[in-house]
Amino acid sequence: MKPKMPIHLRVLVDRQGSEYVAHCLEINLVSTGPTIDAVTSDMKDLIEAYIEYALENDNMDNFWRPAPPEVWQKLGEVEAKVNACHYSRITETMPQKRAPYRELEVDTFCHATV
Repeated sequence: MKPKMPIHLRVLVDRQGSEYVAHCLEINLVSTGPTIDAVTSDMKDLIEAYIEYALENDNMDNFWRPAPPEVWQKLGEVEAKVNACHYSRITETMPQKRAPYRELEVDTFCHATV
């Protein structure tokens, strides 16, 4: 059995107008959707695809691409508020047989309105 690969990523989910925007801070991925569930599901798929691509193409040197400073600042503002972030952990099974890890653990999603 392949081992688990814990990756700690922070995803800020913020309502902007009529949509929710999810921004993964450590790897600078962005997703939008009409609901928190939709944008969270889309972000999980994006993260999984991003990791699979990096592993399959031996491109881990370029994996970590931090979000712009203003996004990190927004996360800090949300985390400074009492009970502003609701964190969760996701575990995804990697479908590709070539991936060196069987499961991917990603935490945390910060669902908040700034």
